[in-house]
Formats: sequence, C-alpha cells, structure tokens
Amino acid sequence: MKIRTLLGLTIIGSAAYAHKRNGGKFNLESMKRSLQDLWTGFRGEISDAKSELTHKSTTSASGVKDALGPVATRPAGSAIPGNGAGR
Repeated sequence: MKIRTLLGLTIIGSAAYAHKRNGGKFNLESMKRSLQDLWTGFRGEISDAKSELTHKSTTSASGVKDALGPVATRPAGSAIPGNGAGR
C-alpha cells in the first residue's frame, strides 16, 4: 500500500469518526461542522506541539548558557599569533 493511499484512508477514517461523534447526520451542514471540528482539533494539536517545542528549545538554550558560565571576551586589539596584530 502506498503512503499516499494510507494517508488518504486515515483522513477519511478520521473524518468519519469525527462525524459520528458529532451526531452523524448525513447532511451537508453536519458534515461541514464535523470537518471544521476535526481541522480545529488538528490545528490545536500542532500549535500545542509548536509551543512546547519552542519552550523546550528556549529552556535548553538558557540551560546551556548557565552551564557554560560567563563567556570570556578578548579585549580589542589583543595580539593573537598569526593574525597580524601587534607587529
């Protein structure tokens, strides 16, 4: 079975489940409402995952900075061998 076929069947099955959960009347308005509910739920899950990922990356980045401690900076014009300064 192709991935595309499997994905299509998953979408149809999810839509049928959402439609049955919402009362299951077979008219256009009921089906439209079911698909909108399904889409809203999907978008909500995506935004939750995105915010969780953003929170984790922000937390881990600040954790790395804290673990490394203060960053040593080099004074301007310092002589480093091989860069031509101080000659």
